[in-house]
Amino acid sequence: MSLIDHIAASVFAACVTIHFLSVALALPRVRSPQKRVRVQVCPSVTVVRPVCGLEPFSRQTLDATFDLDWPDYEIIFCVDDPGDPVVALVRELIDSRPGRNATLLFGLERVSGNPKLDNMAKGWLAARHDWIVFVDSNVLPPTDYLHRLFLACDGDDGMVSAPPAGAEPIGFWSEVECALLNASQARFQYAADSLGFGFAQGKTLFFNRKTLENGGFEALGREPAEDAAATKLVRRNSGKVHLADPPFPQLLGRKSFKEVFGRHV
Repeated sequence: MSLIDHIAASVFAACVTIHFLSVALALPRVRSPQKRVRVQVCPSVTVVRPVCGLEPFSRQTLDATFDLDWPDYEIIFCVDDPGDPVVALVRELIDSRPGRNATLLFGLERVSGNPKLDNMAKGWLAARHDWIVFVDSNVLPPTDYLHRLFLACDGDDGMVSAPPAGAEPIGFWSEVECALLNASQARFQYAADSLGFGFAQGKTLFFNRKTLENGGFEALGREPAEDAAATKLVRRNSGKVHLADPPFPQLLGRKSFKEVFGRHV
């Protein structure tokens, strides 16, 4: 064999080893749970859902926020524009659940160059509780969502996140996005977490208020993506990012090539 053949064989062997090692590490984390989990101590929680525009499954994902199995939590919906078409849906859902502590906030807090983070900021400012979770509008939280987040939590100084599991794809490019999310992204993220190198993803960001008070909410705007900034902030403060498992469904609907390509870029 030539030197090039040896190098090629070594690279191939390394890639295969990494692939199967990541599968072995991630597989136990992504299996569907046999039963719903519960924690014994249930502190009050603020659930912040930034919304922007109507998505194919907005009613399903946002309505699920009202059905979480938790004794005391408030819901804060954040939207930039009062004329956004999602506003009517959110108001309808709030009116249909008069027993839930839910509110809708408008406007942007200019804390960064990230429009999503600017939309989230008012939820952070209005939150009444020390435990806060930001969850994207297209994530479908199960009823034991908060139990799973607390189960993954390790003290007050860290953060809990979770990769999404692509679901309900419509069309070719949505199927591509689903494959990327489920075949590689979640696998490598859980593998890294199992090795002690967990990192956040913006679909779910769960933390105690004092985690961000060490750097300020504005610190999440120091990176183009708030999840990357959150990971660095937690690590600077000697905390760790842990992942809840299994992944929570992200309902995709129809996606264009431009949407899928732009997100990955």
